[in-house]
Amino acid sequence: MNKIYYRESTPKDITSLARIRSINSGSEEYWQNRVSGYLNGTHHPQQALGPRIIYVAVTDGVDVGNALARRFYSSNGAEDLDENWMIWNDIGKILP
Repeated sequence: MNKIYYRESTPKDITSLARIRSINSGSEEYWQNRVSGYLNGTHHPQQALGPRIIYVAVTDGVDVGNALARRFYSSNGAEDLDENWMIWNDIGKILP
């Protein structure tokens, strides 16, 4: 198995993130708008506060999916908000 890397998402990742999210519900366009809005602070799901960040799991430059990213979030203190979103109660504890 190839080594998996985790990195902060960039605007170029939004299409892939939307594709992953649309597998279970909604269209890719819906999720592109929602994820973009989340990151730029114009969409506020639940109790989302800034600063906001999304990490992606990649191997050989290819997004490997939501399950591995969620495992990374969990191992770094995030908790499930629902089946799609995770939160940190105090993100400041892990930010540099």
